[in-house]
Amino acid sequence: MSLVLVAVTLSVVAVMAAVTMPNLVTYQKQKDAEFMAKNILSLDSSLNAWLSITGQLPQTLHVLVLPPTTADLTCGGHNITNKAVGQWSNASFWPWSGMTIIPGAGVPTPIGFIHDSVLNSTVATGDGELHVDSLDADAVQMLDIAVDGADGPASGLLEYGASPTNGSLYLARFHVHVGRRGGGCT
Repeated sequence: MSLVLVAVTLSVVAVMAAVTMPNLVTYQKQKDAEFMAKNILSLDSSLNAWLSITGQLPQTLHVLVLPPTTADLTCGGHNITNKAVGQWSNASFWPWSGMTIIPGAGVPTPIGFIHDSVLNSTVATGDGELHVDSLDADAVQMLDIAVDGADGPASGLLEYGASPTNGSLYLARFHVHVGRRGGGCT
């Protein structure tokens, strides 16, 4: 009798696990996408502050946490001005972000790296753009919902399409808010 009871209990536990696990995986993916969205929006805010003080967007995100030099470039390909270099050390502004930004790599998140580069937009010349690549379909859709509140690959601040390096994955492009108000990559 006790062997039957153990078998029934194990069967019930197995059914409960089979029903619960997919929900837990989806929940974790959603939380990871929300975490990345918060990081992207925080970087957007830091870039907005940088642009409002210096008049230009940097070409790399790591200058938000490491001192730039006039050899560093804007996302438009020009040298960062002395004003931007001087403002970095102004106690009111530095570091411009509290995130971990790895030079040459970017911001690590559970679903991928937000690239270290601020690119000239593929949609509107002069606008800034942040990239995240190699996202699966679920991750990119959840990220889009977390950023824009709606799912759609070609609308809102976050747009996405097939990755140029792997067609089964996606490249997400975040349009920096400051670009919507008059450039920054010029």
